[in-house]
Amino acid sequence: MARHPAHDGRIVRQFVLRRAPGHPGHRHRDRPYGRGTRTVCRGLDEDRFYLNPDAARLALADRDQFNLIDVTTGWKVDLMIRKERPFSRSELGRRSRIKMLDVDVWVATAEDTVLAKLEWAAMGGSDRQVVDAATVLSVGGTALDQDDLDHWASELGISNLLAKARG
Repeated sequence: MARHPAHDGRIVRQFVLRRAPGHPGHRHRDRPYGRGTRTVCRGLDEDRFYLNPDAARLALADRDQFNLIDVTTGWKVDLMIRKERPFSRSELGRRSRIKMLDVDVWVATAEDTVLAKLEWAAMGGSDRQVVDAATVLSVGGTALDQDDLDHWASELGISNLLAKARG
């Protein structure tokens, strides 16, 4: 897949249950993708990547998340739509571009990954999110910007979960 055209920060993740490719009930393509998802879908090899256009349209409208599946490898890519709030705009500015499997992708900072995990936990996610955040904090160690973490955790109302993840 060439560089994804929707790196303007509006991309995000959703878990959609569907039958695996090859299953008799699986519909490999839902066409057409529709106006709201054309930017996301442009440049994708339709024989290699599965995207549920309804999930993508809903995620774009709700500023939520959806996913893309590489049917040749089974890998799932979580796509997240940027929310309209100060943290999300700031988060977008901190992202970095890396090359993964010969594809340029944008990734969040370790600090923003911690904060996102803790937000999920606050919204009723499992304790697994706090454990994941604690692991990122442990691996990142002193290289992480603790002031930035404290600032945004306070703004997002998750300071208690950050303290829990720090141990």
